[in-house]
Amino acid sequence: MDGAFIELLTQLKIIGMIRQHERFSTKGQMIRIEQEGKLQPLWRWLFGEDRENNMHHLQTIIDRAIGMLDVKKANAVALIQLRTEMSKAKVGLSNLMITYESDSVIRAKLELMCDTIDLHTTSHSDSESSSDDEEEDSASKGLDSGDSGKKSSGGGK
Repeated sequence: MDGAFIELLTQLKIIGMIRQHERFSTKGQMIRIEQEGKLQPLWRWLFGEDRENNMHHLQTIIDRAIGMLDVKKANAVALIQLRTEMSKAKVGLSNLMITYESDSVIRAKLELMCDTIDLHTTSHSDSESSSDDEEEDSASKGLDSGDSGKKSSGGGK
């Protein structure tokens, strides 16, 4: 697995670890869950962090994950890992909706991220299962026609 994919999975996993009423930090490249303290607002202000920047960072991670679904479509194991971490991240995003329940804009953005995860993970699962169904149908039709050929040749003896 490449480093960028591992980093993306790690970020999704961290998002999934966020519990209700917890906050997260986006300083640097990696998301971190912050312990709540009296100085937390001061630290956030000093590092130039605010809700808008953090929401943008979350959206970027979700967008990268969605793009990666197409990149990794030939690798079944990577797709399973990616879908699993996206589903777990959705739980963390739902917990953030409770944390920011009084901020309608942030809550709406978080809901949209959850909806986007649902749409893309469901559509990829559906398209794969329908292509699997098509392959199974083709295989069973081939077996059926092969069986009927054997029966007719067997009956001629």
